[in-house]
Amino acid sequence: MKKTIAIVFTAILILSLCSCNKSEPSQASSVSEASVPQTAAISDSGTPLPENPEAVQKLPSVETPEFNDTSDYSSTLVGRYLDVSRLTDKTKKNAVDIVNGKTVYIDINGSLAVANGVSMDFSAVAAKDGSKLYMSTSVLGNDSTILRNDEGIYILDSSGKTATLLQKDMSENINKTSPIYNNEGLKNAVSFITSLFGPNELSFVSNGVEEFRGSAMTYEEYKAGDASIKLYYAGNTLRYISVDKNGAVSEIVINALSSTPESSLFDIPGDYTIK
Repeated sequence: MKKTIAIVFTAILILSLCSCNKSEPSQASSVSEASVPQTAAISDSGTPLPENPEAVQKLPSVETPEFNDTSDYSSTLVGRYLDVSRLTDKTKKNAVDIVNGKTVYIDINGSLAVANGVSMDFSAVAAKDGSKLYMSTSVLGNDSTILRNDEGIYILDSSGKTATLLQKDMSENINKTSPIYNNEGLKNAVSFITSLFGPNELSFVSNGVEEFRGSAMTYEEYKAGDASIKLYYAGNTLRYISVDKNGAVSEIVINALSSTPESSLFDIPGDYTIK
């Protein structure tokens, strides 16, 4: 089960870059900014970017987009859905390569415009370290937390403080569906991607700088069919993804994306009862 932990973030990333299927409802209403939790952008040094009008006037300098990286991504999860060669070297290095790494930590949330007047709020925290996996999702009010460590695969229930063993045998069996794929949030994300992915090719439009959600940000803009996608960066850190399709706007907040997960996430809390 290669790159399992990458699926949650990849689903959201691919959704943003490929939300162009003809079968998708085209009259979805715009998602209001209030529906997406406000998260202050953080600079590479860890210092919050200033959010006052004076600071916004001092925008970062425009970067020259580069497309020199010729790495083969075809066997990666992202590469299965997306022509990664269309992305800039910056996005490959600071997003795709992290997601595809052996160790990763992801914390995202936002709201996706999925139908006429309907939006889907979601949040996801995921971590991977080798074969160890932690995935906690909340989609449409359905919460799910799953943990895989050296002992097995568990469903964690924070309200009852229990850890239910789903599978003790950690070997991969081609004839057996892993309990990880039964994660409700994961299924929703993957199903959403499958329904929205279409034949339209991704293309780079431009990059630049602008004020976004009260902070000075650089951005990369892409096009896929009639969807306009912007990736917003604070320095080299991807912070927001905004998708505008026919006036329906989805926004994704990337609270954290790094290659250094907390080791404690892969342990069952000491006050939990194992069932």
